[in-house]
Amino acid sequence: VVRQSMLQDHIIQLDEHLKFIANLKNNLKHFCWLVKKDNDLVGVITLHDLDFQNSHSYFGLYANPEYTQLNKKTVGGGFTLYKLGLKVAFDIFKLHSIQGITIFDNPILYLQKKIGFVEIGKFKDYVFKGGNWKDVIVTEFININSNGQSSN
Repeated sequence: VVRQSMLQDHIIQLDEHLKFIANLKNNLKHFCWLVKKDNDLVGVITLHDLDFQNSHSYFGLYANPEYTQLNKKTVGGGFTLYKLGLKVAFDIFKLHSIQGITIFDNPILYLQKKIGFVEIGKFKDYVFKGGNWKDVIVTEFININSNGQSSN
């Protein structure tokens, strides 16, 4: 289920994953956080391609589907991860904006828009999934408190 919502179909092997995690400590443009609530794994949030000069970053998340089933929630961990991601991006990293790219039929787009992300564009036929080309939606959340104004 999760793989169909991802842009990449590559199945990451354990050694690749461990190398990626080890390299994070030296990477100042890519940050990942494992999110737990009590002892349950809610998911992972990421800020990547971070641009400190222009104060923006791409934002990503992985919501643990088992957390949703375990807690019998309809929204699951997605809402928690988005709210925490916004707090990290704007209150800790002091960014002006974060962007996301999401396959057009991913239900998470509804949650993004509910939280305050705005659709700013589309990449046509960006990924090939399930035998079909799919569009990807580009979204953005601007922190109006970063300097009191935005261009939106």
